[in-house]
Amino acid sequence: VGTNGTDDIGNGEIGIWLNQDAHENTVTKNVASGNDAFGIVVADGATENTVSENFVGTNSAGTAAIANGGGIWIRQANDNKVISNLVSGNSLGILVGTAIGFDATRAIVDRYNNDATLKHRGSDYTTGNKLLGNVVGLNAARNAPLPASLGIAIGENARDNLIGSPVEYNLVSGNTATLGYGILLGTLAANPDE
Repeated sequence: VGTNGTDDIGNGEIGIWLNQDAHENTVTKNVASGNDAFGIVVADGATENTVSENFVGTNSAGTAAIANGGGIWIRQANDNKVISNLVSGNSLGILVGTAIGFDATRAIVDRYNNDATLKHRGSDYTTGNKLLGNVVGLNAARNAPLPASLGIAIGENARDNLIGSPVEYNLVSGNTATLGYGILLGTLAANPDE
């Protein structure tokens, strides 16, 4: 989705979007790369969906980046699972909640920037989602970086979400560009209440 496996022929917005009444679906074994916005979005009331074993932001071999604006975004959507995905090479790996958008150069900007492609679109909470066993910021072999500016972000209006477990941990590494955060809890907006 957005690539033939080796080249960037991305969509102008989101690659795969589960929205509103999307429930109990499985999005698996896709290559979602080269899209101007996020590779995969689960949003606006979509519940109990599973996003698993996708390559998001890389070529089909997982050896080189074909960046999306962002990797996977869970927004105003509850009880979804993001499991065993390779999410690398994007400006942002995985975002749960709201507050972050991207400018025309795919740089991360806060949600109050008027040039952001994706912005906050509501105030409902994002809860009960699980991020388990994902690789963020590395290649498929896990031995070289395909960095993002930010690995995993738990943003505004997100609560009671699970990021990893002792058995199904997320591997977040190599995210050295621009921001360099592995996991961020909170918001990138400088003045989120204004």
